Amino acid sequence: MWSRFVDGECRAISDIIEAKPTLLATRLKVGSYNGLSLSSQPTSVFTLNPVIPAATPLCQWTMLNHALLEEIVEKNLHHTTASASASTSNVDMKDIIKLDDLAGFLKSLQPMTKAKFWIKATICVVDLHQIFFYMSCIGCKKGTGYEQNEKFQCYHCKYMSNAQPRCRAYIEVDDGNGRLGAVMFGQIAEEALGCTAIELMEHTGKEHLPYIQNIAKLCSTKKWIIQLGADLDQLQKQRHKNFNVLSINAVNDENTPL
Repeated sequence: MWSRFVDGECRAISDIIEAKPTLLATRLKVGSYNGLSLSSQPTSVFTLNPVIPAATPLCQWTMLNHALLEEIVEKNLHHTTASASASTSNVDMKDIIKLDDLAGFLKSLQPMTKAKFWIKATICVVDLHQIFFYMSCIGCKKGTGYEQNEKFQCYHCKYMSNAQPRCRAYIEVDDGNGRLGAVMFGQIAEEALGCTAIELMEHTGKEHLPYIQNIAKLCSTKKWIIQLGADLDQLQKQRHKNFNVLSINAVNDENTPL
């Protein structure tokens, strides 16, 4: 998308992209860059989640093939951008910043920018009594009050779904120069903690504190290249205090200092 569509439709799509919305587009330019490509033109028209008969089977297919779509997205992220690559060799060391330089880095960005940056750090679980999961819509990942495997119509994405536990952990990242509060979700959190959302759900309560303590201890011994992100507007308005963990890549060289 180009021009006015970047600040309009693109922003609207990015806000709900995890729900895999349906997009109706007309008057597009068809090209062959990197395979088949579609580009907006000044006369293009985009409708998000159109209420038309043709959208229904597409939405149903999306729900049935959720795992396949997640795999495709993951592969493309790793293939096309160094910032989302699972290999630390693709992350240029000059792109990694120190936490004591973070304030200056954020000030250098334009207002309303969604900040993204890399740090090399350990992940510390400080609050051992937090709930490390929430029940979510299997499609859009938004929270729900339904029980595990219970079918329901999601309030957020409007589709029939199943409730499943999703991992969420409030942590601190420590690069040796400072600490920063962050939150991580889904597969990223499971990889960092070394367990699944279902396992965390089954180990909730005071009687399972030793289990959580062991997870936190093991987690703090590992080093990661971590990509963090945040909406600067929300940070300035203090709508939340945590940065989002966008990706983590294990550092295999244990002799490499933070």
